[in-house]
Amino acid sequence: MDKRNNFFAFMRIIAIIITIIPTQTLQMYFIMIGIVGFSINAATAIGNEFSSKWGKYKLTLPVRRTDIVKSLFLDQLLWIIVGVFFVGITIALSFMLHGFSLEQFAGIASLFALGISISFLWEHYLFL
Repeated sequence: MDKRNNFFAFMRIIAIIITIIPTQTLQMYFIMIGIVGFSINAATAIGNEFSSKWGKYKLTLPVRRTDIVKSLFLDQLLWIIVGVFFVGITIALSFMLHGFSLEQFAGIASLFALGISISFLWEHYLFL
């Protein structure tokens, strides 16, 4: 099994726990690990690609370098969106089952913004 599948299995188990037991601290950790974790998984796949010397062969393909770079950024963006949707659905299920206060909703929304910001900063750092 590859690392992405292990991470996704871990996140599904934690999602079930968070849906059943609505602890605000666990929800905060889950949001940060989920959004940033899916993005880092995509980055490690890119790192494995470079260590396997695939980059040399990629340049011989009938595509421009700008298309290759665009595909790397789009892959990162896709995994950020996957992380946001996965975490968002889990948190929404927990809120629907157990209810929430408006203060808790504001805190959760700011954590989503923080997680997305960290993911974009990680993406920027990766491609420098």
